[in-house]
Amino acid sequence: AISEVDSQVESQGRVDTPTDAVVNKQMTVAENVYTKEKINVKYPIVGKMDVPESANAVNTMIQQDMLAVLDHYLSISPSYTGTFHYELMYNDGKILSIAYRGTLTAGDAAHPINAVFTTNIDLEKGERMSSGAPEKADEIAKLLISGKGYEVVGDEELQQATIQALTAMKPEALAKTIQEADFGSDKKPTAFTAYAGENKVAVYLPVEHAVGDVASILLTLPGTESAEGTQSTPEETASQQPTSQVNSSQSSAPSSKASVEGEKKA
Repeated sequence: AISEVDSQVESQGRVDTPTDAVVNKQMTVAENVYTKEKINVKYPIVGKMDVPESANAVNTMIQQDMLAVLDHYLSISPSYTGTFHYELMYNDGKILSIAYRGTLTAGDAAHPINAVFTTNIDLEKGERMSSGAPEKADEIAKLLISGKGYEVVGDEELQQATIQALTAMKPEALAKTIQEADFGSDKKPTAFTAYAGENKVAVYLPVEHAVGDVASILLTLPGTESAEGTQSTPEETASQQPTSQVNSSQSSAPSSKASVEGEKKA
């Protein structure tokens, strides 16, 4: 198992704290590294929560997702090498949203693949939570296929290629992919989403390898309104989002129920 002691020993020094927290004000999120075969995952470990034992449930969920992803890619090719880095998409002491991105290369592959997975956690309940996107899958699919009202992360050429790929998708299939996104009981998602603030979400959808393996999208949930009572514009949403490229795997990810027990560090 990945014990908290083992993880703390591997800490790389980066420690994040919640932004404008009302609860868990002293919570720490420290960067750690786990290695299996030749794949490294930099992942967060939570500590100093208001209710200390709550950190156990949070860290278990984080580790389950990480191990499930590792097992998935190593089952495809034991020769995969690469590193996943994580980004805290949101952390206010109540909600923790994590997006991981990595580039993996198989020994006999001509090109590496880009991969992503996410974990969204309600820190107060110590449970998984929805980013809000799966519940609005139909509306988001229509929005994406329209080619307007959202931002694609990446340079101009990649943005144009991604929008072209999105507008060519079939609404029903795209909506189903979004509806089934993210880890959960016995789920094998091909897409992932990350909570990025009230009514704001990052969506990572599989696309052709030529377009980078993923469409990395930032949007305001359709039909929602801002605190001022008017619907937020994509530009307002984008201005509050990270600008780094986040990529998604073209392959489906496994169930997040992978046990942390019995796993050994390489």
